[in-house]
Amino acid sequence: MVSVVVPVYNVSKYLADCMRSILAQNISDMEVVLIDDGSTDNSGTLCDRYAAEYSCVKAIHQENAGLSAARNTGIEAAKGDFITFVDSDDMLAPGFISTALELAEHYQADFIAFSNVRCEADAQWAETSLSDDVAKVNAYDDPIQQMQKFLLGSEIGTAAWAKVYRRELFGDVRYPVGKYHEDVFTTYKVVDKASRIVATSQVGYLYRKSPNSITTSGFSEKRLESIQGKKEQLAFILAHYPSLQKEAETGIVYACNQCLMLMAKAGYKNKAVLDEFQQLYRNYGKSYLNAPVSKKGKALARVAMLDIKLAYRLFGIVL
Repeated sequence: MVSVVVPVYNVSKYLADCMRSILAQNISDMEVVLIDDGSTDNSGTLCDRYAAEYSCVKAIHQENAGLSAARNTGIEAAKGDFITFVDSDDMLAPGFISTALELAEHYQADFIAFSNVRCEADAQWAETSLSDDVAKVNAYDDPIQQMQKFLLGSEIGTAAWAKVYRRELFGDVRYPVGKYHEDVFTTYKVVDKASRIVATSQVGYLYRKSPNSITTSGFSEKRLESIQGKKEQLAFILAHYPSLQKEAETGIVYACNQCLMLMAKAGYKNKAVLDEFQQLYRNYGKSYLNAPVSKKGKALARVAMLDIKLAYRLFGIVL
């Protein structure tokens, strides 16, 4: 059985589309776990309606504690051999779960990663352009190679969604409650536990950019937690995969670039934060410059290594 965990918070506008995509999956052995995280609109009522209408759906209500807490509740409630996470304003592609199960059986894999499409909040699958290319499938069972692919981000992304995991991988792994970018703190731990990972270029997930999502909500100091997460990743890599040090250092600079761009756009200045950024760029910038990253990212990192204040001003001009 596959457990589909759906954290729900004030998404009455989108939940029907999300659930339609889940209930249309062509498998019978599936449970859908809706976690109403203290919604203040009618999302909780909608969850109860789905649970009453469909025997495979169960609704759990809890006081608002955030996305991580909702996912953790779902993990603990899940009964399936496999588990997948769907954000309640997003949609699964037709055949996502059945394809994942086929790949898991064929390759004896316990972690399957799909590609995804990002689009505007109201987009539907029918409005979204998908590639007609035959999907590429790569299987990895070497721990170092698996972690390297994850750190490079080309095939195994950080996001919790667009993946199907054997549930036992989350045995002692939980999402950090109260953190932004909770996936940054978590996914690498699941990658570490996987015995074989399959990555496919097949699009399995429609990520809709909600106005309330982290990626569209501007800058707040909570965003700096992505850097904290990357620093924790680096410490883990140094302890368990020392040969991948440079890849992990690249991730820290990438997170600094993303935060610095948003800070410049918002006009946010904090001397202590900029001083820390300066040190991080100087400590890890060389690894980033030697990595397969964008020319723009390299240019901005190169300036930041020399003078973080100049980089801040340039980021503002570029944006």
